[in-house]
Amino acid sequence: MTATPATRQGLLAARFTPERVHTALLPREQWQPYGRTGWEKIPAATRARMLARAEQRLGMAWPELPATRFLDFVRDGNRSRYEAHHFERRYALCELVLGERIEGQGRFLDDIINGIWALCEESFWGVSAHSFSPRFGVQSPNSRYPSAGLPDTAYPVVDLFAAETGALLAWTHHLVGAQIAATLPVVTDRIEREIEARVLQPYRAIDDWWWFGKQGDRPVNNWNPWINSNVLATNLLIEPDTAVREQTVLRAIESVDLFLDGYHPDGGCDEGTSYWGRAGA
Repeated sequence: MTATPATRQGLLAARFTPERVHTALLPREQWQPYGRTGWEKIPAATRARMLARAEQRLGMAWPELPATRFLDFVRDGNRSRYEAHHFERRYALCELVLGERIEGQGRFLDDIINGIWALCEESFWGVSAHSFSPRFGVQSPNSRYPSAGLPDTAYPVVDLFAAETGALLAWTHHLVGAQIAATLPVVTDRIEREIEARVLQPYRAIDDWWWFGKQGDRPVNNWNPWINSNVLATNLLIEPDTAVREQTVLRAIESVDLFLDGYHPDGGCDEGTSYWGRAGA
């Protein structure tokens, strides 16, 4: 269902007014959703499992993502070959970061830096099926090559996994950035610049993403809260300008309200129970 002006409810906007957002938001430096301390309180068995997973990643070779693998989707319809390497990179970085936060001795930092660098060198943070797909329609509205099969890097696309990658790098920055910046501030600086260019700036500047909800010519689905939740975390963790952080939060509120306007009153998800966690939840 697509909401019309008559059916718009503004469920979030009514609760989180600009004044309330302004009052509630802490500056980036003061917001500590996962503090610098307290990691030692994680149960010993859980700590051991997380460290074991991180240790398996030590010295790993990061899976390659060549252009021809990306082109599989337009050439033969296969998306899984590219995605296997895409997601393995992200699982590995997540496991290494958690291992370092638990241990805190710098043992995993070189591999974390390799993972950060690998992700920052990717041409597109999303997946091939989302870069060129009439169904998803996520090519940037400004793209010069909408049928190329490869991403137009001049116009970043904010899809599900570009937003997730931005959030992963933002959490990496938050959790181990100070350790990395002590010797290699160029790495944390690159995280901030890549996130700004690939996720935050296009999210703030473009209204024509179908999933945002402003177009009104097609219903939005789980993409809306999925992307907005990751952009929200990325914005709060990375953006240093208080006014820009506030405006981005308000933009997310506006977008998610457009999703909620077309959502079922009983909270049920017509995309199935597995997608409810990405949508209604």
